[in-house]
Amino acid sequence: MTATLTKNQVRKDDSESFNWNLRFKTALRRYEKIDGVCPELFAALIEMISEWAGLLPQSPQKDGKYIPANNRVLDAEETEIYAIFDYLNLQGRKDVADGLGKKFQKLRQTAENLDQLYKHVQFDELVEKRLTEHGKRQAAQLCNYLKELRKILFVEAPGKPEEKTVAAVCRAVEHFPTPSHIDWPQIAIRFTDGHNISVRAGKIRRSYHYSQLGMISRR
Repeated sequence: MTATLTKNQVRKDDSESFNWNLRFKTALRRYEKIDGVCPELFAALIEMISEWAGLLPQSPQKDGKYIPANNRVLDAEETEIYAIFDYLNLQGRKDVADGLGKKFQKLRQTAENLDQLYKHVQFDELVEKRLTEHGKRQAAQLCNYLKELRKILFVEAPGKPEEKTVAAVCRAVEHFPTPSHIDWPQIAIRFTDGHNISVRAGKIRRSYHYSQLGMISRR
């Protein structure tokens, strides 16, 4: 079960501010459990960005002062977004990478505009409403983009919920630790299902998803 925060959980009580530090740490802990660019990372980003948008308008008060945190709390997402950005560039998908980077930066700019608005003692609530609606739309567009990217990078088996395929695909790509002085008769490779293979060399055994073998369609 994933750790996410509702608006009521983030707020300590009706008189205190949102605990943005807790939200940031919760996001970091979730991302730290994910190994590399994989479907699980995309699922986590989509959920956490949607959660961030669901907390808008983020205008917490403490001691009569606003605490701008809209932009800063997206730092956790930025690290993961640019991990995907670099991965796409390495795959020769610069156009797709640039699209992802631009959408995320536009979202951060809207968040920054909200933060700047809250620095004024008396801010324009109509501007807050406009920026909030804009931020929600941008977050939704970014999440849809991430969903499409996930389909491109990790072909999901038709008729199967993504949760059933995440664990197999998520493991980081690794080279098989072939023992020295091994001969072909001691190596066995077999399909365990339509998407995974089992490799055995002597006493060493590993399982791999086809995505780890570079067999994903890039069309």
